Amino acid sequence: MDKLGIAYGIVSEFSYNPEELPSWIISIEDSEIVLTSAILFQYLKRRQNLKDALTHFMRDHFSYFN
Repeated sequence: MDKLGIAYGIVSEFSYNPEELPSWIISIEDSEIVLTSAILFQYLKRRQNLKDALTHFMRDHFSYFN
């Protein structure tokens, strides 16, 4: 995620279980949100690339994210 401009420190946990769809727990200060692959795919449908999709997800869920 660092190549996409998302810092490693905010991803506090992610799923390694191959039987489950990937998910990531993103934490900034006192806020926490789970990003699932289904949510990510919804953002990808509306954006040109993964970096734009992640940026818009972060802006939608963390008001202070630039």
